[in-house]
Amino acid sequence: MLILSGNTCDSQAVFSPLSCQDLENRTITFPTTEGSNTVVVITFSDNAEEQLKTWIDPLYQKFVAKSGMLDGLFNADIKLLSFVSVAQLAVIKMNASAIKKDLPAPLVNSVLYTTSSPDNVKVQISFKNEKTVYVLVLSPEGKILKQVSGAFTEDKMESIEDVL
Repeated sequence: MLILSGNTCDSQAVFSPLSCQDLENRTITFPTTEGSNTVVVITFSDNAEEQLKTWIDPLYQKFVAKSGMLDGLFNADIKLLSFVSVAQLAVIKMNASAIKKDLPAPLVNSVLYTTSSPDNVKVQISFKNEKTVYVLVLSPEGKILKQVSGAFTEDKMESIEDVL
């Protein structure tokens, strides 16, 4: 069982690979099994959008802009993954330009959408409800190293930093 309290995950489960699309309409498999650790923020519905917004700037500042004094010590890719319906994906594609304008430029390629069934992922993360965002730290091999959920807090960010 995975722990939602912000502790390191006990199971070291491997995140189920998903076929995703990015804002450039490219199809990719996530997670990739190369590179560095990945911090992925997962939403299962539009109801989690407010919580998602609380994570975007802190993640950008910590892992992309590296604006804090010690932020250069942390190396992680950022992904924003949303499970959507086929109809929602069509709307996203039509509005991709507007979505890109709302994000810091370096995060545009971090946005992923999937129409895959969320069932396997929901089991892996002990899913509670669709209004909650789930933030995972994945190893380069896709192992779930850490999980927190809900809106951003400094304590949650520090628990993520602890495993990176």
